[in-house]
Amino acid sequence: MLLLDGITINASASNSSRIEQKDVLVLEPYIVPVFFGLIFVSGVVGNGGLMFIICRYKSMRNLPNIFVFNLALGDLFILLFAVPFTTSIYMFDSWPFGEFVCKASEFAKVFQSMSSIS
Repeated sequence: MLLLDGITINASASNSSRIEQKDVLVLEPYIVPVFFGLIFVSGVVGNGGLMFIICRYKSMRNLPNIFVFNLALGDLFILLFAVPFTTSIYMFDSWPFGEFVCKASEFAKVFQSMSSIS
């Protein structure tokens, strides 16, 4: 008998094998969304605060801070349009949002990556 990742494999003398799924408590659907939620909240507060400070105080409006503002805006878009949908991958067995949202969230990820590089 071999135990591998919660799956028991029993091999009999006739070279046939039977795989039984044990009752294993899977914590991934519960833990991963909590971490994504912490990332989401801290990212929205941090990037939103940074953008607010740059907009609010005229002395902060210089060229380097405008670049930082644009990066914060890109991060905020990722947090709003991609992180919740990525979290849902760990929570649900199948994609519940439809094809358009799937393509839009992937586009948001690629667009943010490309804007960060350029």
